[in-house]
Amino acid sequence: MRRLDVQPHFDLGPRPVTWRELRRVVASGVVFVLLIGALAAGLTELVALRDLARPVEGFLDFAPGGQAEMTVLASVPGADLGFVVTHHVMRMIVVITVVITGAPIVERLMRIRRAA
Repeated sequence: MRRLDVQPHFDLGPRPVTWRELRRVVASGVVFVLLIGALAAGLTELVALRDLARPVEGFLDFAPGGQAEMTVLASVPGADLGFVVTHHVMRMIVVITVVITGAPIVERLMRIRRAA
């Protein structure tokens, strides 16, 4: 297993952020938020059309954010808190499970490709 060197380099000193760097970081953040928002809106539409949940609850289920934040946001419009919290807990379990089981598989595939 390779060791990742994360030792900070203090000899570099502070440097100002350029407008180009700032534009790139802000633009990538905006694009990411728009993509995640579009995905949440699309899934909300799918859930609402199939009558699986009300649109507000469907959006809060698929919206990015932490469980605590979504719980607070769900309490404001009167959404079903249990439904939103359960969905976010299940999402965390699925993500953790996929990462834990998928990481060794991806590592093995990357090792095979490097050797070829």
